[in-house]
Amino acid sequence: MQNLNFDYKYGFSMPDISVFKTEKGISAQTVYQISKIKNEPDWMTEIRLKAFEIFRQKKMPDWGADLSRINFDEIFCAFSCAHYPYSCHIPLL
Repeated sequence: MQNLNFDYKYGFSMPDISVFKTEKGISAQTVYQISKIKNEPDWMTEIRLKAFEIFRQKKMPDWGADLSRINFDEIFCAFSCAHYPYSCHIPLL
């Protein structure tokens, strides 16, 4: 993967406009937080938690694109008012 740490001289930037960010990594708690932020019903949260457990038990596929460099401990989820207007009114969990 190319190193993207370089001086960019054209002035374009992507400021962080998130109003909420999960902790890094994927866990049952993260799945639960995202479901609550999205104001999903309890049955949907339960489906997501079951799906997460199945995901944890699966090995990465060895066919198709090379996914071996994905570090799930570095992933986080962020919500902004532009994409999730209701996230602007989320209570801190």
